[in-house]
Amino acid sequence: MSHEREFVSDAQWEKIATQLRRTSKTGRPRADDWQPLNAILRVLTTGCRWNGLPREYGHYSTAWRRLRAWATDGTLLRLWRHLLGSLHAAGKLDCGAAARSMARM
Repeated sequence: MSHEREFVSDAQWEKIATQLRRTSKTGRPRADDWQPLNAILRVLTTGCRWNGLPREYGHYSTAWRRLRAWATDGTLLRLWRHLLGSLHAAGKLDCGAAARSMARM
């Protein structure tokens, strides 16, 4: 499936989707994680207000609650480590450059 307005492409989503935990609860079916993740990235990159998100990102409260849950349960840290590990394995992460940059601060 191709998504029109996205921060996370389909190819990127394939790499990270397995890192997101899906919990089943009774009641309303859980929203797909792709939409809230893109909403979160839109808020973080544009600085827009949660309630100012365009409707194509779903309801803002879903994205906000997902961010809070992912921050609390360690999902964001696990995702970050997974992405950094993938970059390192592919030889696309230069930790030395980051260290040199930090040393100049």
